[in-house]
Amino acid sequence: MDPTQGGLITALAEDLDAHMQLEIAKVYSSFIIKDSTRDIILQKFIAAHPDNALWMLARIYFAAIEKRMIQCNYTTADGQKAYNWKLCPCYFVLRNNNLYCIVYDIDMKKYLPLVAERMENIVVLESKYAIDWEIPPVDELFATSLSAFISTDDKEQVTIRYSNRIKNVIENIIASLDPQKSTDGDWHTATFTISDYRYLCKQLVLYGKDVEIVKPQKVRQAMIDMLSESLSVYKP
Repeated sequence: MDPTQGGLITALAEDLDAHMQLEIAKVYSSFIIKDSTRDIILQKFIAAHPDNALWMLARIYFAAIEKRMIQCNYTTADGQKAYNWKLCPCYFVLRNNNLYCIVYDIDMKKYLPLVAERMENIVVLESKYAIDWEIPPVDELFATSLSAFISTDDKEQVTIRYSNRIKNVIENIIASLDPQKSTDGDWHTATFTISDYRYLCKQLVLYGKDVEIVKPQKVRQAMIDMLSESLSVYKP
């Protein structure tokens, strides 16, 4: 062992592919990485449901495995309430500083991300319905989304242009969208498909003239409207 090299390194008999490394890293990271964001999100959820938070997580998890529908009351972001809402549970995900319960609504025929802390009076329906809903992989469900928004229809192919000064930041933001990139001097271009382009606008507005939405015009206009509305607050 060479102490100048930090210790003995034992090589594996064969290389692990990227997928296997990811699966091992997910288990290993729970021991060596402190996930403060996850702790804050779960603390919010527990504070909203101090008496039955763990019960809710377990009941919804096993309802999804057993393919049993759930019924709940739910409060939307704008304060509207839905009562005795029957839903098909899929799984929980952490996105954008919230714990979401992903469900399938058989009437709307779409997947929905419900903020878990806003779910109340959860009941797992005892009788199995003649419904065998699909539970898509998380990566597939959010393949064109940066936020918790889920859409299978409203997608836009967007092209953005950004300076070399913020290259790393912008490419980290859009990395999950599998962008097609090119470079021309000190400027870079990326094209990708996205379903939550308004959320993209909110991310890009921070970087001012170093980034521009090139097309389509629909998304450019959304950015213009957002900037104009913000500017109107500061006009004398």
